[in-house]
Parts: sequence; structure tokens; C-alpha cells
Amino acid sequence: MSDIPQVLAWQISHGGGPGPPLAIMLRAMAHREPRLPSTWASPALTTSATNVDIMAIMNTQNDAIHTVIFDLGGVYFSDGTKRAVKVLSSRFDLDEREVSDQLIGKLGSEWRMGKLTAEQFWAKFKDRWKLTVSSDELSLIWFEGYELDRGTERVVTALSAAGHEVLYLSDNVPERVKYLEQRYHFLRNFSGGLFSFEIGVRKPDINIYRSVLKKASSKAAECLYIDDIVAFLHPAAALGMKTIHFRSSDQLTNDLLALGVPL
Repeated sequence: MSDIPQVLAWQISHGGGPGPPLAIMLRAMAHREPRLPSTWASPALTTSATNVDIMAIMNTQNDAIHTVIFDLGGVYFSDGTKRAVKVLSSRFDLDEREVSDQLIGKLGSEWRMGKLTAEQFWAKFKDRWKLTVSSDELSLIWFEGYELDRGTERVVTALSAAGHEVLYLSDNVPERVKYLEQRYHFLRNFSGGLFSFEIGVRKPDINIYRSVLKKASSKAAECLYIDDIVAFLHPAAALGMKTIHFRSSDQLTNDLLALGVPL
């Protein structure tokens, strides 16, 4: 029973409060599972226990989950920004770290928050390196890197079919949403949601999580938020939502089942 310290660490990190059902954890250990299901891992446990390499945070309330909220890039779609950084850097002989900073940092955030238009964003980007390529070409390089994760799509449609409310919460720009909708028609699979450019803030600003909760038909404790970036899970958990750190659609399916969410 070498995994018993995980149980103790979970209890300590939660102040001795109620945790996952002990019988279930012991049964998992008896079957020699190498680590606890990721939906049962606390922030303290996942950052301190080396034998837990999948991080997911779950609010310990016992409310049933009625609303499931998905991040898009890196969860429903592949991480197109990561691909764009590599392609732009290689094609135009640019420093990869600087390109990443432009797309993900302050400049990219201003576009995602609706403070810049696409043309304004790319004008600043091109001026940095005196590029003469068109803004449309640069946008296409970025947007076409987002490929649909068919496994996640199946999870979303299964959740909807099972009667769950399924929403999206995404740091995004209008042009990318339009491109992806034309290519994949993904919005029909969601009951609704919120894009950062619609509210003028982006993750991890807690106000974007509060705003998506206003769109949900469930209270926070009945909501589950899924994201591939751990730092973006913490505000959701702070508001009372359950959370899962996305690694793959198979892992997501297993974690949902572990939470008792039917698919």
C-alpha cells in the first residue's frame, strides 16, 4: 500500500476535511494503479508529490455536475498558437521566444480582449521585424494550426446527449472564431459560452469566470471547468467549480467517469 501517503497528503492539504471516498481510493490502490485519478488531486498534492504527474483540481463539494465548461484551444482544438510560433519563427527567420511573447503576451492579449483589431495587431507584429507579408497570410498561418480534437468533440456531444449543459470559455479573437466556425461548425455543439473579446478580459482574470457562471443554468458547485493550462483552473476552483486539467480526450473521459458524469 505504498500509495497510502497520497491519501494522507490529500487530507493534510485539505485541512483534514472530506476527500474522495476512501473505499474507492483503496480499491484503486489494491489494483496497483500507479497514481490517484487526476480529478482527485489537490493543488498541494500535485505540486509536492512526485508520483502524481497528472494535475487536475476538483472542488470537494458533493453537488452533482450539471454544467460542463470547456476551454477551446488545447482542449476542443489543438494548440494552434504553439504551432504558429514555430511556423512563423521558421518561415520568417524570427526568434521563437519573441514570437511567442508577441502572440501570447501583452500584444496578443490586447487582441484577445478586443482592444485591438486584427489589422492593428499584425501591424504592430510586422513592424517589430519589418515584415512585408500580408496580415491575412499571417492570420491564416495562426488559425490553420487549430485542428479539431475528434475525441473531445465526441465527449462534448455525449455530454449534451446525456442532458448536460455544455458551454465554452475561451480566450479568443473574432477572426479566429469565424475561421474555426466556418471550418468545423463547432458552435452548434455548445449551449453557449463566452469569448474574451466579448467581455474585455481574459483568463486568469476571475471576472471572466464569474461572467460565464452567469450564463450557466447551474450554481458554481454544479459546474465543471476543463482547461489544458493549470493556472487557468485555479480561479474556477476558487469560485466553487470542479475542475479537470486536460491532457487528452481519453484521460478526460476517464476523469469524467470517475466524477460520476455519465457519457
